[in-house]
Amino acid sequence: MLAQEKILRQELYKEFIEEASKCHIDTLQHDNPDVPALVGLYAKVARMRVLSSRAVLEQAGKLNEPSSIRIWSRIRQSPSCVRWQIAGRLTCFAVSVKPAAQNSNCFALNNSEACARFKANQMETKVTRNPLPRPTRRRPMAEGTLARLASARARAAGIDMAPLMVKAGVTQQQVEEEDFELPAENQIRFVELIADALQDDLLGFHLACDMDLRELGLLYYVLNSSDFLGDALRRAERYCAIINEGVRLRVSAGRELALDVKYVGVKRLSDRHQIEAWVTGLVRICRQITNRKLLPCIVSFVHRREGGCPEMDAFMGREITFGADADEIVFPGTAEQMPILGADSYLNRLLVRYCEEARAHRAAVSTLRIRVENAIAPLLPHGKATAPEIARRLGMSPRTLARQLAAEGLTFSTVLDRLRADLARQYLQDGGLSISKIAWMLGYQEASVFAHAHKRWTGKTPREARVSKKRLASPVAFDPGQLS
Repeated sequence: MLAQEKILRQELYKEFIEEASKCHIDTLQHDNPDVPALVGLYAKVARMRVLSSRAVLEQAGKLNEPSSIRIWSRIRQSPSCVRWQIAGRLTCFAVSVKPAAQNSNCFALNNSEACARFKANQMETKVTRNPLPRPTRRRPMAEGTLARLASARARAAGIDMAPLMVKAGVTQQQVEEEDFELPAENQIRFVELIADALQDDLLGFHLACDMDLRELGLLYYVLNSSDFLGDALRRAERYCAIINEGVRLRVSAGRELALDVKYVGVKRLSDRHQIEAWVTGLVRICRQITNRKLLPCIVSFVHRREGGCPEMDAFMGREITFGADADEIVFPGTAEQMPILGADSYLNRLLVRYCEEARAHRAAVSTLRIRVENAIAPLLPHGKATAPEIARRLGMSPRTLARQLAAEGLTFSTVLDRLRADLARQYLQDGGLSISKIAWMLGYQEASVFAHAHKRWTGKTPREARVSKKRLASPVAFDPGQLS
């Protein structure tokens, strides 16, 4: 029994020293600590306090006190000192526990590999003058072109923008000035509100059709100066985050040239207008820079449009698939080698350098919950939205998925239930969808099961919720005659 406890302590101390060492170096290099990594140390600290003797804990608290104070003072001087107190505390413990681990027989590490790595990291910190910024989790931002275009169209129609901005959580400065960004999810909400006010169910598509593509700025010019269409699309894949951190493109070439549009850090099914603007804009760019009317083989969207959309079908040159597993554009494979009309290799190299600099300032913005929701959504109608299937699609085991969700205070069933509730609210606003169809879209085999779940979420049946929303919407319905 004692031998097992000793082995357990050794493994626990070794893991903690490795993670705390990384925390220490990270705090010396960056102003904003990686909070998700730091929070994980708290669990180990609690376990160490239970397993360690009082003498070890006292030694860890006393050793190397000047270094602890110096680092803690540095954290406190940061403008975000209140928010990052956790970083300071764990950093102090990381500095002080290292020598305690070396000196105490209870740790029994004997000049472990972890301590050697710690010293190497300290030496690397001293010689690194300008370390690269560490990605942090935050809300994905957009540079706001779509919001500005939608706002201009609404103002031209005489619509008061102030109430819509308040509802969407954006400011006039974020919408109207090009030097200010806005959260990507707020831009989605803002464009949706404007579409409702204009009664334009295809606002995103219309904006993308009418805009001057040069308004996309640096991204458009780096695509337009590439040699071939395949090169241009690969640059779009790499640099699309410059204009919207919540959107990622994936290009695959072979017999077909496919563009897959993914949302990162943003719930995909919260949006319809932005994704239609992106896909329409990409098709327009491909046609304009090659000076050919390229006709895609496949155009698909994850969201649904009952009855399709003839206007978009006419633009794309083929029938669009709604309710698909992915947002995708597929061209014939021969399109990859189509030359770009404005190709300029010298200009392109210069613009690529600027794009790389802009990309370096963009941060990673994904969270596991949103990744899980985006993976679940297209599988719901097929009854395949199970934890093992979602874990497989995310490239992890079911146990890893459960553990990482637990770290965010979630379970798979909780995420699934909340997503269904959000989607039900959206679908019920579409009068063309029957209750039984909505139940199928949410993955319920029977409408009665959906009705029971909806009453648990809201206290109302789906029919009651639909009727009450119609009553609330009727007094504030948009009247075009008020603009004349």
